[in-house]
Amino acid sequence: MLKLGRILHVTSNGFIIVPIKNIPAIGAKVVDKRMKKIGVVFDIIGPTSRPFAVIKPFSDIDINSLDSVLYCISKEKKRKIKRRGKSLKKK
Repeated sequence: MLKLGRILHVTSNGFIIVPIKNIPAIGAKVVDKRMKKIGVVFDIIGPTSRPFAVIKPFSDIDINSLDSVLYCISKEKKRKIKRRGKSLKKK
């Protein structure tokens, strides 16, 4: 679990802006300290010295949770399965 930071702002279209130190993968799931699913990382914006994560929430954000710390569950890498192909010959 990767700590993202505190919610800085909620945009007019409902996205959550969080200043970050560690850059998460786009599409990674975002949770709060109680492991309640908040949303997914939609984009990374801002300068490289101080980036921000744009989070697309699953539902409307609660006013009480505006000061909460958000965490990121790292996105699992898909494993590629190597298969040997067999040539099919028609007789």
